[in-house]
Amino acid sequence: MTRKLCFNKERIHVGLVIKGILLLSLFLFPMRVYALGVGERSPDFRAVTIKGEQISYDRDLKGKKPVYLVFWTTWCPYCKVELPQIEELYKKYGDRVEFIGVSLGIKNKIGRFVREKKLSFPIVYDEGNKIAGAFGAQIQTNLLIDKRGVIVYKGKGFEEDIVKRLKKLAE
Repeated sequence: MTRKLCFNKERIHVGLVIKGILLLSLFLFPMRVYALGVGERSPDFRAVTIKGEQISYDRDLKGKKPVYLVFWTTWCPYCKVELPQIEELYKKYGDRVEFIGVSLGIKNKIGRFVREKKLSFPIVYDEGNKIAGAFGAQIQTNLLIDKRGVIVYKGKGFEEDIVKRLKKLAE
């Protein structure tokens, strides 16, 4: 008597899809082996805003103002809700805190998204996810960096705690 091997095609397809997504995520969102946390120094990063302005953390920001970094994409449903809230914080504290939106999404969709959401704080496209990789950040990571360059807050999503810390930094 011989036995036939039976495979569940659905199970194989789902397994392949999951493996494909995991493999793709390694290329789209490279992570540091060691993610920076609260109390650690911010690395220098360089980027160009969607308006064409050059930004270098060490040259332009460190020592001048605290910095609020938010990592987002155009296709993230939570980001679509949170970014307008961050825009309100920018209007309130933008003279005392530097806000930078770091887009991990598709480059050619950023401008339209920013116009639709009426975002006025600086937005950069993270080419090759270098900034995200330097911080060990993912989509919806929010960071506050004090004037000295020390990370004082790192969280996932927009939380009330970040507002309290932002107010304190803006004083």
